[in-house]
Amino acid sequence: MKKAVTACTLMSTALVFLACTSVRHRFLVEGYTRNPEQMIKRIVILSEGSPQDKDLAGLLNAITRDVIKTNRNYLVYGTLLTERDVAEACKTREGVLKVRVNKANAAGERVELEMTGELRRCSDHSLVWSASARSSGKSRNRSLENLIRSYVEEYGKQAEIFAAPAFNVIEDIVETMPNPVLTEEELIEKVELEN
Repeated sequence: MKKAVTACTLMSTALVFLACTSVRHRFLVEGYTRNPEQMIKRIVILSEGSPQDKDLAGLLNAITRDVIKTNRNYLVYGTLLTERDVAEACKTREGVLKVRVNKANAAGERVELEMTGELRRCSDHSLVWSASARSSGKSRNRSLENLIRSYVEEYGKQAEIFAAPAFNVIEDIVETMPNPVLTEEELIEKVELEN
């Protein structure tokens, strides 16, 4: 009986989580979180816009960087705009977080986004984690107005349309990422990187 109650509770929790998130698929390589010392901590971020709108990459890099810095313990050593920069970055970093827009449609105030996030280990380019998310909603979000304003200043009209929905989708994707545990020295490194 106790096992049945526990199973029902876990299923209910999972259903509530799935109902409140835009994430549709999640992958984590088996055994990755069992050894915290082996987890990727130092990353660069590479974003790719959709085939229809490749200019989204800069905006996505900025949003992803901000979400990672506030919600996860990664040491972010910058953002990249092209795949060829990855080889150079991997000479000194442990991993690459790649965010890709699979679909981005805007009609009036409605925006439909499909995105994928992948964390790859630099040493062997193996996939450690991935998640895909899909969302459809309004381009404006009152709770994000101040944040979005800063993106609009830098990225213009495109940020006006895509920043709020992209922020929400990226936040959902990042929420599923494994969160490394940092040593005291690494925490100091993180603070220094973010200043």
